[in-house]
Amino acid sequence: MDLDDCTQTLESVMRAERSYPWPLGAADRRELFRLWIEANPEAVAEMEGLALAMHARGRPVSVQYLFEKQRWESSVRLNRIRFEDWAGQERTFGTEHGINHNDRHLFGLWLRERHPGMRVLLRRSILDEEDV
Repeated sequence: MDLDDCTQTLESVMRAERSYPWPLGAADRRELFRLWIEANPEAVAEMEGLALAMHARGRPVSVQYLFEKQRWESSVRLNRIRFEDWAGQERTFGTEHGINHNDRHLFGLWLRERHPGMRVLLRRSILDEEDV
């Protein structure tokens, strides 16, 4: 972090001060997913809207389908979250397409939290468990 650079945003300063273990633990993955949600409001709104349409038709929501639709058919550019691991290596949360299939479970949980009656198809995940 460059302390003499007063043009840095608060977010970039906070991110520079926070490093993560590698590989990521469940709690760290959840935190980075939350940041990804905040950094991609337009894409998240598209996926949420499609999920609501599926739910309105009485269909279960497939997060896999939402991710594939976003990845291949949306014109929205997704933002990756950049971070450093404990060794100082720069990493990104998200792929070149901006969305990682490993995070389907987190997105499904996010949908369930926002829409409690929605039937979201989820498989059991290591992210269900707390970090030990």
